[in-house]
Amino acid sequence: MKWLQVDGVMLSPRDVVRCSSRLVATSVNQLLVVPFWLLLFLAIQPTRLAGHATYLRLEGTLYKSLLDLVAYWGWVEGFRLYESGDDIGEYTGRRCLVMANHQSTADIPTLFAALHDKPGATQRVMWVSDLELMFSHVGLVMLGHGDLFLRQKLGPDEREKTLKKMDSHLVNKFIRKDRRWCVLFPEGGFLRKRRATSQRFAEKNGYPILSRVSIPRVHGIERILNTVNSHAKDAPFEYVIDVTIAYADQGSCLGLPDMMAGWRRSEDIHVHYSVIPLSQVPYQSKDELMHFMIRVWSEKERLLDCFYSTGSFGAGEGSTGRSSPLCRRLCAFDDRKYLAMNLVYSCLTIATTTLATYLWRKH
Repeated sequence: MKWLQVDGVMLSPRDVVRCSSRLVATSVNQLLVVPFWLLLFLAIQPTRLAGHATYLRLEGTLYKSLLDLVAYWGWVEGFRLYESGDDIGEYTGRRCLVMANHQSTADIPTLFAALHDKPGATQRVMWVSDLELMFSHVGLVMLGHGDLFLRQKLGPDEREKTLKKMDSHLVNKFIRKDRRWCVLFPEGGFLRKRRATSQRFAEKNGYPILSRVSIPRVHGIERILNTVNSHAKDAPFEYVIDVTIAYADQGSCLGLPDMMAGWRRSEDIHVHYSVIPLSQVPYQSKDELMHFMIRVWSEKERLLDCFYSTGSFGAGEGSTGRSSPLCRRLCAFDDRKYLAMNLVYSCLTIATTTLATYLWRKH
C-alpha cells in the first residue's frame, strides 16, 4: 500500500481521503459563512445614524461570531487549548497591549480561541497583522472591524511612513471606536524565518542568544503606547499582557492547514499569560524599552525551555500574583452553540444566494 507524506507526516490512502474531506468541508463552510457575514455587516451600517454605541455593539457581535467560528474548527479537529498564568479575563474592560511570540500560521486562530470566552474581549480588540492576511476571507472581516495591516519588510523611509499611518489608525479607529485591547506579534515574522537573523543581531549587540523566540522589535510597541496614551488621557493603556504560545513540537509547528485538514494527529496547545502594569514598562525611551523587551523575551525562552523539557511551564505556570491564577485551564467551546451558528450562517447564505439568483433570472 502506498503512503503519502505531508509536512513530515506519513498518511495512508484512508487518511488522505479523510483529511481531504475535512479540508473541503472547512473551506466550503468558510465560503458560505463569510459572504452572509458581509451582507449583515452592510445591513447594520444605517444603525450609525441611531448612535455610535449602537453600531459598535452590533458590529462587535458580528465580528466575534465569525472569529469564534474560525477558532472553532481547531476544536472540532481535536486540538485543545490550555491556559496558565494570570487570568486575563479580569482585564477585558481595561486598555491592554497584548503581545505574543510568533511561530506559525496557527498563532492567530490560537489567540482567536483564547479570547473567545473572555467577555467583551473579541468585540473590542484591534489586531495589528501582516498585510498578507488582509487578502484572505478573514482579512475582509478584520478590515471591516478596523484592524490594522502592515508590511513587515520596510526600509527606513517606508518605516516612518508606516508609523505615521499607525498613528492615524490608532486615533481614528482604536480610540474613536473605544477598543480595549491591541494585539500584535513584536517579532515581526515566524520564528523559523527570523531565528538566524535574530541571533546575528543579538550577537552583534550583546543581547542573549535566543533559540525558541526571536528578538522582538520595539518601534511598533513604542508608537502604540505613546500615541494612545497621549491622545486618550482619560482611558490610557494600563497593562501589557505577555502571551507565550507553545505547541507540542516546536521543530515542526502546527499550522493553519493542519488545523483545517487534520493532516497531523490532534495535539494540545498551551498559552501562558503574564500581566505587567504599564508603570513597569519604560515605553518613553526606546533604548530602555528594548532592554525591557529583551528581559521579557528571555523569560519566554526560559518558559519554553521548561515546557519542551517537562511538558509544563514549571514554576511560571501559576499566577504572577497580579490576578487570579489559571492552573492549566481548558479553553472549551460549546459544541451546540457553534454548530447552530454554522448552520444558521450556511442556511442563510444559501437562501440569500438562491433568492438573488431567482430575482436575477426573473428580470
